[in-house]
Amino acid sequence: MVQISGQTFMRFDQVMTWSSALLYCRSHHTDLADLQMVTDETGKEALRSIMSETEAWIGLYLNANSGSLSWSSDLGASIPSWLQVPMMVRGLCTALGIYMTYSPKVYSVNCSSLLPFFCFYGE
Repeated sequence: MVQISGQTFMRFDQVMTWSSALLYCRSHHTDLADLQMVTDETGKEALRSIMSETEAWIGLYLNANSGSLSWSSDLGASIPSWLQVPMMVRGLCTALGIYMTYSPKVYSVNCSSLLPFFCFYGE
């Protein structure tokens, strides 16, 4: 568990689909991780401390209605530049992973895949 900009992020190693992880996070916390507030190196380093080489779901998804990326938390649509989101198409959701000493990276993964996930709570 880490705190970044007034929000607390937690990684859960239990594997779920993106939508099941979303329901879990909304039931027990605020939502799947919304990384809009993770904008500087300090925040990235704190996030890195709870990451592993196994990607984990975050709350960024392709909104079918608008055709653009949205956060499941509905707290805005800002995407920090360091995220470098890959091309997204219908049926893909986003997961965050880290490999060795590289920066955290977003991956597009089939939404029905079983992955660990990040939840957050806070403002």
